[in-house]
Formats: sequence, structure tokens, C-alpha cells
Amino acid sequence: MKPISSARNPEALMLERGLRRAALGLLADLEVYFRETVGRGFVQYLMEDPVRAYRLAASRYPESLVRAALRAALRLGLGASSADVELAVEMLSTGIPSKFLALLNRAAQ
Repeated sequence: MKPISSARNPEALMLERGLRRAALGLLADLEVYFRETVGRGFVQYLMEDPVRAYRLAASRYPESLVRAALRAALRLGLGASSADVELAVEMLSTGIPSKFLALLNRAAQ
């Protein structure tokens, strides 16, 4: 899916900025919560043990909100396709981290 050009579509730019702010706010709160709870930040724990990190995050916030934040972070932060992101988050929510980890590894290369 090709991203909408924000130069030609100011509404898309505003929506993208709003999504980034919402995702960043949630991720910042999860960072603090995870440091207080498990002694490591959310992002670090998510990379070390994605399934446990997902489940702990979903115990703090509604699962739909955690899923939305992860989707926004992966789409906006890594530039991953929406189909890849949706599959990765869906599998992660069922306890299978392989697609999620593959996205992270692909982005790191």
C-alpha cells in the first residue's frame, strides 16, 4: 500500500501526526510502567520477550489500544506494510512472535 502524500493532502498529514502523538504517549507510559514493574523498558522487553511484553501491556491497557499502538509504531516507525503489520500483531496476540520479530529484524538490516 502506497502512503498518501502529505504534501498534497494536509488532512492525511494531520492524521499521521495525531497517530504518532497517541502512539508515542502510550509507548512512553508503557516504558515507565515496565521499568517500575519488570526493571526494563517496554521496548527492550518487547524485543526480548514479545509475547510476555504484549500480555503485560494488555493487562495495563485495553488490548485493542495496545494493538493499535503497536500497529502505529510499526507502520510509522519502521515503514512496514499494513498487511505485514496486521499479521505480525495478530500472531503476537495469539502467542506467536515470529512475524513480529521478523519485522524488527528486517527493519534493523
